[in-house]
Amino acid sequence: MLADGITILISIHVSVICIEGLIEVSFQPTSYSERIKMKILLELFRILFLFLILGALLGGAMNLVYAALGMKVEGTNGGWLVSSAILIFLFIFYKNKFQFTGFYRGEGNVKLSRGLTVLLVSGSVILVVLAPFLQ
Repeated sequence: MLADGITILISIHVSVICIEGLIEVSFQPTSYSERIKMKILLELFRILFLFLILGALLGGAMNLVYAALGMKVEGTNGGWLVSSAILIFLFIFYKNKFQFTGFYRGEGNVKLSRGLTVLLVSGSVILVVLAPFLQ
């Protein structure tokens, strides 16, 4: 039992050292292509962080709303619908807001069209409304 804990701590420490070494080396790019690669890597970490944190917060908020309404969607098929709706919402939010404030500034950064945004938001709302009914 203690050996497992020590192994985990050692692997976490080694991982942190590897990550620190990667970041140290990566923050000193020497060419234009290395700088672009670093910006893309940082943007991917930013997307991952945003989706994990905001997804968890929105998921918790949705569970609170359903609990206040006396419904339970955790552990049912409806939970998958809520998760899908949250991911769609976060995708919309990223494409329309967050991509313009990140590390990477590419030519392909464009907002979603108004029609597509409305379609995706309405689809998300429908998924959230249908979730409690799918047991």
